[in-house]
Order: sequence, then C-alpha cells, then structure tokens
Amino acid sequence: MEISKAVIPAAGFGTRMRSSSTSMPKVMLPVGRKPMIQLAVEEVVASGFDEVCIVIRRGKEIIRDYLQKAQAQVHTESDRLMGSCELTFLYQAEPLGLGDALLQARRFVGNDSCVMVIPDQLMQGDSPATSQLIREEVLPSTIRSSLARIPKRDVVFFPGARGFNFDHIRGSKLLNMGELLTEGETHARFNHLDYEILGFGRTIFPAEVFDYLSEGSVNALTGEVDLGKTFAECALFLRHEGVLLDGEVFDLGTFESYYHYLPRFAEVGF
Repeated sequence: MEISKAVIPAAGFGTRMRSSSTSMPKVMLPVGRKPMIQLAVEEVVASGFDEVCIVIRRGKEIIRDYLQKAQAQVHTESDRLMGSCELTFLYQAEPLGLGDALLQARRFVGNDSCVMVIPDQLMQGDSPATSQLIREEVLPSTIRSSLARIPKRDVVFFPGARGFNFDHIRGSKLLNMGELLTEGETHARFNHLDYEILGFGRTIFPAEVFDYLSEGSVNALTGEVDLGKTFAECALFLRHEGVLLDGEVFDLGTFESYYHYLPRFAEVGF
C-alpha cells in the first residue's frame, strides 16, 4: 500500500522548553543550521512523501510563514526537497495532545494511511527514519510504530518515550507489537542490557484509527486525546507492528535534552 501523506503536529505550548520557547515556537529552535520543523519536513519528503500537513495553532503562524518562504528558495538540494512537496496548514484550537492533532488532519488524510512525525525527535543515520518505516510494504488496517535503541545513559533525555511489549528480535526487524509498558516494566525488561528499546516519533496510522480517537481516548487528568489509550482501544481490530530503526536518535523536547545534544548536532551534520 502506497502512503503519500504526512502529518506533523506543531501546536503544543512547548511547556517543557518554556525558557527557550517563550519568544518562538519550540519547533523553530535551530538544530545545526535549520529549525527542527524544517528538518522534519525534509525527512518526510526525502522518504517519498509529497503531501505534508503541519498542525499549528493561532499565534504560531511564524511556522507557516517560515516554511512557505523556505519553499520559495532553491539554492541547495534540501531547498529542492522543500519545494517539491505540497504543504497544508491546519489549526488545533487547543493543544490537546498528539491524538487531537491527528484528529484535526482527518479530512486531509481522507481514506488513506498517513505517517505522523514528531518534529522534536530526530535521527541521524544512513537513511531517514521515515524511509526505514516504509521500507517494507504496509498492509491495510495496520499501525506501524518506529522503535529505537536508547543508551541507558540517555533514557532520561527521552521523557515522553514509551516502551512496548513485542516479539523477540530475530532476523526480521518487523515486530509484532503488544501493549504499552510502564516505565518500571520497561526498565525491568532491559535490566541486563546497556540500552532500552523505546517508541520513537514516527508512526503510520491507517484511516480506521480516527474511529478510535474519541471520548474514550481522552485522558481524564489532562483532557488530551491519549494515543496510548487509542493503541489499547483498537488493539483487537487493527494490526500493530514495529520497526527497529538504524541510527542515532535525539529527543529535543526538553530544555535539558536540547542543550545536552546541542554540541552533537554540529558533529553529525544536521
């Protein structure tokens, strides 16, 4: 099944980066020479996607204005990537989580599958993270999650990453995924290793997932549409598989992680 549409949520308040994101949206912070939102768009376009939806909110039009300007500049290969896709900007009335951001893109996605890309999680490797996710054919009615090996010394810099129960890794990297694990369960599973395998910010969703982004998926404590609850709710009806990515991953969602990895950005050549 061919997938051509990507959704990038960028409507959050950036509360975990408050000291750095008060004057500009978090996704506009530089990673090397470019803001992280541009790197996310370039990644999905380099992976073969030509329709990209950015979900923003009122007051974040700087994201739209910057990307539209970047599309008009054609000086380098990455400029050509930006110019070769169709950008759509949709608004999230309130920052009610990733599930609600995906829900805003329902009309954009239509009856197709799409990939959701979290822009403050980036990867450096021989091929883009999104490209690795679609390397093998995606069957209909299938959720496909990306997974990454996180060195234990770096797990603290991935506070939003969740562990999953999955089949043991053998020859194939396509894994049958199970339920989400608690932080303690994840620590216990990888107690004998120097890394943990956690979910990374790239997921393919079939159109059927919108049927489960409902009141039943709302987190009563935060009011957000909780993708974790959605995974659990649709587990009996949709296949869920995972792909273990090759590459070095970075979570830039917090003040501590952003400045921890800042020297590394120059080294890896973002």
